[in-house]
Amino acid sequence: MRLLQSLGTTRVWWSVTILLLAVFFVLGAASIQHKSPTYDEKQHLSYGRQILEEGTFIRRIGRHNSKVPVSALNALPEHVARKRALRLPRSRLLYLNRLPTLVMGVVLG
Repeated sequence: MRLLQSLGTTRVWWSVTILLLAVFFVLGAASIQHKSPTYDEKQHLSYGRQILEEGTFIRRIGRHNSKVPVSALNALPEHVARKRALRLPRSRLLYLNRLPTLVMGVVLG
């Protein structure tokens, strides 16, 4: 009987956790499209593009103030769009570039 109770409790906790993470993702996805770029977002994306295009983590340009190579994840949607010759509006590209951070927030919970 105790095993069944613990299984039920575990199932409830996982259900609640998944529901909260889904709400976090939906609210985040809805809000990032209405946010303006941060003051250093352009530099982080530039550093991420350099990582993806040149394959180096060396910060050659002084404005690359990011010290974390994870910036490449945010530049990935733009990199893929360029490789596929897709012309996306700047606002759409900014939205797509922000999605990896949101997804990592869900994954890391």
